[in-house]
Amino acid sequence: SDDAEESVSGGSVTLSSSDLELTQENDNQVVGIRFQDINIPRGAVIENAYIEFECDEASSVSTSLTLRGESSDNALSFGSSSYNISSRADTSSSVNWNSLPSWSVDQKYQTPNLSSIVQEIVNRGGWNSGNSLSFTITGSGTRVAESYDGESQNAPLLYVKYSPTGTACVRSNGDANGDGRAALYDYAVWANYFAPFVRNYGGPTVGDFNCDNYVDLTDYAIWANYFTPI
Repeated sequence: SDDAEESVSGGSVTLSSSDLELTQENDNQVVGIRFQDINIPRGAVIENAYIEFECDEASSVSTSLTLRGESSDNALSFGSSSYNISSRADTSSSVNWNSLPSWSVDQKYQTPNLSSIVQEIVNRGGWNSGNSLSFTITGSGTRVAESYDGESQNAPLLYVKYSPTGTACVRSNGDANGDGRAALYDYAVWANYFAPFVRNYGGPTVGDFNCDNYVDLTDYAIWANYFTPI
């Protein structure tokens, strides 16, 4: 399922709700929303991003929300196991959506700019165009949005404006995943892409540490020179 609700108190997950309560229903909830086939290249510059909801039930109660991304290269669909939404790793970036206006049925409402969250995800070493990403929503109060199971044509939509110029290769000292060091994981990434006589014309490739569009032994030498085992 690509949208789901999780009870804060008990952790139970609902995968097929006809709407999405953001975030108070009978209990306070964590709401998860997943978007598939995101055709944004790794490292692209995210200029703007937002989620658009359609209102399912009118509400004017005081409501403030926080949106986070899932810190994952390729987010999996939500499952029915307890705490399946909240147990996922969050991005370090988050965006507050404070003091929401009243919502009226069938009207569209947009989140603030979520570019910092999307940028963090597409900058991940394992991100590839066509992967999926997901968001979690927590907070207080209630706004009720259409879900995919309720009205698929009016389910939440993710809009992203980006610049492909951000795909320019960034030289690194053997660090493929951006954690600040050259470790065995980075060697495994290099080995996976190792193709010494194949020039990459499709943009930067993880493992190309010197940005010459080849993943070859020169990049291995860079990694080995900066290798830090722990």
